[in-house]
Amino acid sequence: MLPQWAPVTTPTPKKVKVPTPDVFNGKRDKVEHFIQQCSLVFTGDPANFAGHQNKITYTLSLIHSGLAQEWAGLKLDERTVVANGQPGAVKLFSSWLDFCFQIEEHFSDLNKEETA
Repeated sequence: MLPQWAPVTTPTPKKVKVPTPDVFNGKRDKVEHFIQQCSLVFTGDPANFAGHQNKITYTLSLIHSGLAQEWAGLKLDERTVVANGQPGAVKLFSSWLDFCFQIEEHFSDLNKEETA
């Protein structure tokens, strides 16, 4: 009789309960904190946020009101143009880091030292 081996299983990463980030409304002093909160969600649930597109979509869904909502709406419209394969469409975000760079570039305080 041949020995029976138990199948090898790879443990599934456990989801850590992380609070939903605060909604971002475009306030310059909140953008870094908002990105940090979103990054914690991604770390706590690596299975659902393995790709940068999932991270970006989730983050855009948390941007509401004011100039931030207008910015997010423009970015979503641009993503739709790319997804539809329209001529001249340029891929919007190459990575999560690229997204973070763009949102910080648009909303962060460029003169932090002077503002403080």
